[in-house]
Amino acid sequence: MPRVRVTDLFIYPVKSLRGIALSQSSLSYTGLLHDRRWMIVRADNGQFVTQRQLPQMALIATALDEYHLHLKSPELMPSAPTVKIPIELPDGQEMKAQVWRDECRVVDAGDEVGHWLSQALASPKPLRLVAMAPDFKRLQSQAHRFGDQAAIFADAAPFLFANRDSLEVLNQRLVAEDKPTAVIEQFRPNIVVAGLEPFSEHDYKRIHSSGGEYTLQLHDRCERCSMISVNPKTGERYPEQEPYKTLALYNAMPDKPQAAAFGENASLMRGDGQNIGVGDWLSIDRELED
Repeated sequence: MPRVRVTDLFIYPVKSLRGIALSQSSLSYTGLLHDRRWMIVRADNGQFVTQRQLPQMALIATALDEYHLHLKSPELMPSAPTVKIPIELPDGQEMKAQVWRDECRVVDAGDEVGHWLSQALASPKPLRLVAMAPDFKRLQSQAHRFGDQAAIFADAAPFLFANRDSLEVLNQRLVAEDKPTAVIEQFRPNIVVAGLEPFSEHDYKRIHSSGGEYTLQLHDRCERCSMISVNPKTGERYPEQEPYKTLALYNAMPDKPQAAAFGENASLMRGDGQNIGVGDWLSIDRELED
């Protein structure tokens, strides 16, 4: 049974904004604590907005303290670089929001942050920041692919598991073709490990802590989109749709030879409330059961 080591942990408090690298985090059935807890939507129809439409979202950093979510972008908002939002939203105006095919009831975070985001992103449509309504639970719309556990605002499963050795091989191929290399942040994973053969993460079904405190199920490889071609430092798209095109040549979706895959969608089988940390050793199995 192979063992792998956790090299990185990331959360993305606001869907599609910059993430936060952590040394440890708490596991829950909806993902790592505070991951994708907020989302940006169009004010007129509640449709979610990501770097697919507005790549400059990559230039807005997120931070958390005990009481507030902070958004910061000196590049986009030099005259008002930061805005903060209470982590626990007061009873606010509810609205409907759309995440792919899922309609959710959400609470608006208020005018100040809505105006700040609309101005920072030069959006042609007014934007709002929303959180899930406290009494609403999003159901997993693709349980056949991702299991029964639903995320908050993540696209698919509650966790994205990635292999650093896969990134290294991808970068070797990009360098050989004189193309820009990629960083792990472009793939927006939650749990990153080292110690597996490149792209062999797709062959495994279960990962668990050495002490047995928690177990995650690996469900299906993550089909990537144009977002991995956004430079996270500049908010601009790389030319020639890289690294997407090169990745698709070497690690495509099984049923879509033109579609790139990177990482595995995962859910928590047991260990709600347990901590996972950088440096943890995990066992990884090809079967769900011993």
